Amino acid sequence: MQQIQTQIRPLFLHFGLQEIPHAFNDIVFNTTQDKKFQTVQDQLKERERLLGLLANYLYQNSNRQLGNGKKFNWPEVVKIIFYNRFPQISQTHLIVDTTDGYNIQMNDLIQYSK
Repeated sequence: MQQIQTQIRPLFLHFGLQEIPHAFNDIVFNTTQDKKFQTVQDQLKERERLLGLLANYLYQNSNRQLGNGKKFNWPEVVKIIFYNRFPQISQTHLIVDTTDGYNIQMNDLIQYSK
């Protein structure tokens, strides 16, 4: 997790931010509560809750423009982060893209995390 965080940090800096925004960082990288999600069902619920928070966060920060109400298809980096956070479900419960979903790009994550 730390390695991924370190790798994406320069992207945020490149776009004029001093650091990865606190709210984005809390949703994506804050693992302090993850240990209490022991069962497959608990991990699945928490991962879906966090992805929902991230989707709402990006949608709100884009003035309700991003995705035009479509389900978000997450970039590989987001999938990898959540697979690492919840390894018990990483192989059995993949984060699946939908054909009519909006493909979130890394640029979207950065632009709407300000």
